[in-house]
Formats: sequence, C-alpha cells, structure tokens
Amino acid sequence: MDKKFDLKTTILAIFNFLVCGIILLFKSPAEVPLFFSFNEKIAVLGSKWFLLASIIIPSIIAVFVNLTIKKDHLNFFLKMLFFVCLYENMLIMIYISATDSFAKGAVSEIPLSLIYFLPLSGIVMISAQKLKTMPYKSISPFRNKYSIQAEFIWKQAHIFAKDIVFAAGFFMVIATMIFAIFRLLWINLIVVIIGILIPIILTYRESKLMSQKRSDMQQKQDNLNKKKSKSEENKQAEN
Repeated sequence: MDKKFDLKTTILAIFNFLVCGIILLFKSPAEVPLFFSFNEKIAVLGSKWFLLASIIIPSIIAVFVNLTIKKDHLNFFLKMLFFVCLYENMLIMIYISATDSFAKGAVSEIPLSLIYFLPLSGIVMISAQKLKTMPYKSISPFRNKYSIQAEFIWKQAHIFAKDIVFAAGFFMVIATMIFAIFRLLWINLIVVIIGILIPIILTYRESKLMSQKRSDMQQKQDNLNKKKSKSEENKQAEN
C-alpha cells in the first residue's frame, strides 16, 4: 500500500514548529545576533522575528516532501534539505535559549565553530553511508553529465564518493575542534567549504574516467561487431 504522506517528516515538522514557536515567543530576547565577526564577536543585532524563518522554511519543505512522496529523485533531496534545516534550527534555538541577552561587540558565550561545524561534520560522516542508496538521477551533489549517463556509472560514482566524504567529514571534525579553541569561525567555514567541494571535484573526475572507459568499451564492441558482420558477409559471398 502506497504511503499518502511521510509520517516521520510530518511529526518532526510539527514538533519543530511548536518548539521554535515557544522559544521565539517566551525565551528569545527582543534582539538576537544576525552576524558574527572574524573572532566570533556579535557584529549585527536584529529583531527576533527574523527567527520566523526557522519555523516557516522546514514546514514548507515538509509539505513538498509529502507532495513528492512517489518521486524518489526529488523526495530524497528534499528530505536531506529538511533535516539540514532542523539541524540549523536546533543550533540556533540552543544558542538563543542559553543566553538571556545579547550585546553588540560581545564574544559569543559558546564557541560557534564548535556549535555549528562539529555536529555538521558528524552529519557529513554519517550521510556518507547513505550515498550507496542514492536514487538514480536524483538531485545529488555528485550528479553531473557523466554520472547520469548510465545507472552503473551513477552507482560506482556514489560508492567512490562515500569513502571520500567520510574522510572529509573526519578531517572537518579534527579541524573544527582545533579552530574552536582559537575561535576562528570564518577560517573553519572555509575549511568546511573545501571539505565539501573536494569530494564533488574528485567524484566528477572519477565519473568522467568511468564514462570514457564505457565509451572505449562500447567502441571496441562496435568494432568487433563490425568485423564479425563483415566476416559473415564474406563467408556468404564465398558460398
């Protein structure tokens, strides 16, 4: 029997809506940090109502997840996006809840590098194991013009990416713990971006190599078929 809606996503969306709404109304100060400087000092304060996005965006994505329940290539991507949003909301709300007031120029009470990037690095390592089951031609970081040429190239590309993504996540964990000590938030962000881009670049290269091997094998097979066909024609002509 086909599912009419995604129960897990729906429950989490409702839970997120209620928890974020309660924190926003009763716990958040009037002004919250919107931007941090290089050394994690609060650079910009703004209205707490900017946090409405943490309620609205996951709810909208949850609706689209249910609308695309039978479309694996979209549903898989939307679920990943939904859980990333929940992860960001968790960090925002923990930070807001842990602090009663904020002042411009004040250093964040908790190292932001540790809050934001350590769990994210762990998620990267865990998500690496899911790459083997990524639906063919789904919206994936490793979807490119070579990986979508054939399903076996798609699968091999994502198996190749799995180990690299896991290694990148592990490297990000170590780097985050080091940068958190010195509160180097933006350097940590650059390291995370590089850690995400390298697997994409290397997998693109590997997909291209597999595509070339496929083309070479196809060319060899075509040549063999032509030779076989020509040989049969010669035999028939001799007879």
